[in-house]
Amino acid sequence: MIEKQKAMEENKQIFSSKVKFNNNLVVPIIVVVLLTTLAVLMVPDDGDEQEAKKPLPKLDSVVKPLEPSEPAMSPPGKPAAEKPAPVLSIPAAKDMSGGVISRQDEEPEQGARMMIAQMRKEKGNTGQKAFEAAEKQRSMGNTADAYLLYFFAAKQGHGEAAYNLGTQADPTYYTSVNSALDEPDPGQAIKWYQLAIDAGHKDARQNLKELAKRIKQQAETGSAEAERLLLQLQ
Repeated sequence: MIEKQKAMEENKQIFSSKVKFNNNLVVPIIVVVLLTTLAVLMVPDDGDEQEAKKPLPKLDSVVKPLEPSEPAMSPPGKPAAEKPAPVLSIPAAKDMSGGVISRQDEEPEQGARMMIAQMRKEKGNTGQKAFEAAEKQRSMGNTADAYLLYFFAAKQGHGEAAYNLGTQADPTYYTSVNSALDEPDPGQAIKWYQLAIDAGHKDARQNLKELAKRIKQQAETGSAEAERLLLQLQ
């Protein structure tokens, strides 16, 4: 009898421990179930995941580039800027002796050429006629016409015309007002002075001496141009 009671007590203790053990497992199991449910709900759907992975369209396919043939539009109220017209550079004209004539007198010189062409057809002292015409053109301010007429007269042996051409080229007497040349030319001055001297012009001889003196002074400083002019003076 006593042994049966001991056995029953032992069975009760075993059952109580099992029940207590099972109660301790309930809470962890519930927690695990809840966490599993939340995890399943947070997993994205396959369709949403594929949509998210789609690449964004390229900017070139959205914005159409401007075609080369399409003209660029100007802002409203501001007309398109026009390209400036190209500027043509007109070289300076040269007279028959090789000197450069001022640009402002290029057009009028056509009148002098017509007068010279007419004088060539005439008989008599054409040199004097050309000189008088040159003086008239010079008084009117037509330096290019005057230069060509002086040139023609000097070639006809007119000493005063040759002397006038010499002063226009001589650096001592040159000015932009009384000369048709763009700059003085000692070589031309020597040539015209010598031609005037041959025609008996006294002032031309004196001017040539003064010019030769200045050229010698420059040659002594080592100027190659002055040395070349000295050879022309011989």
